[in-house]
Amino acid sequence: MLALLGLATVCLPFLYLRALSRRSALERNRLGAFTAVMAASAAFWTIFAQSGSVLSLFAAHHTGRVALGFTVPASWLQSVHPLFILLPAPFVRRLPTTTITKFAGALAAAGLSFCVMALAALLARAGDVSMAWLIAVYLLYSLGVIVLAPVGRALAAAVAPPGYINRFLALNGMFAAVGVVLGGQFYRLTAVLPLPAYFPALAGIALATAVAVAAATRRLTPHLPPAPYLAV
Repeated sequence: MLALLGLATVCLPFLYLRALSRRSALERNRLGAFTAVMAASAAFWTIFAQSGSVLSLFAAHHTGRVALGFTVPASWLQSVHPLFILLPAPFVRRLPTTTITKFAGALAAAGLSFCVMALAALLARAGDVSMAWLIAVYLLYSLGVIVLAPVGRALAAAVAPPGYINRFLALNGMFAAVGVVLGGQFYRLTAVLPLPAYFPALAGIALATAVAVAAATRRLTPHLPPAPYLAV
C-alpha cells in the first residue's frame, strides 16, 4: 500500500501538468520548462531527504561526538541546518544569478555534500571521524535550500495560469515530495551497498542533473518568466 502511495506521489504532479498543457503554445512551452526545472529540483530533495536517515545513522555510529568531555547527541547535529539557513540567507539570496543558475547551483551543492560524505565514509573505516564532516555537509545542504526553495516557490507562482497560483505552489511542494519518496527508496540500497559506494552514487545523480540543467539554460530561459519576477 505504501509503495503504491509513493508511486502516486511521483506520478501525480506530472499527470496534472500534462493535463494543463492543452492550452496555447506559449503556455505549453512555459509549463514544459517549469516541469523540467521542477523535476530536476526533485534530485536535490532526494539528497536532502537523507538527513533523517543515513546521515543520522552515520552521526550515531561513525562520528566522534565528544567535545569538552560532553558526548553530543547525534540528533543535535541536525540543529546546525536551521542555523546555517538563518546566517548566510541575506547574502546568498541576493546573488545576481538567473533562475536556472540557482537551480543548477543548488543541485551542485547537494552533489558536493555527498562527495564530502563519501570521503568521510572512507575515513570512517579506520575509526570515528570528526563532526566537522557532517557540519560541512549541512552547510552545503543549507546553501542549496536557501537558493532553491524560495526560487522554486516564486517560479511556481509566476508560471501559474490565472486562478491556479495556489495549485502551482502545491505542485512545487509535490515535486519536493517526489524527491523525498525517491530518497527513501534509495536509502534501501544501504542494505547492499557500502557507504563509500552509496554516497558517490547519489552524488553522481545530483551532479549530473546540475550539469543537465546548466546545459539547458538557453533552451529553458526563454520560456520562463523574466528575472525580476523571480528576484528572491
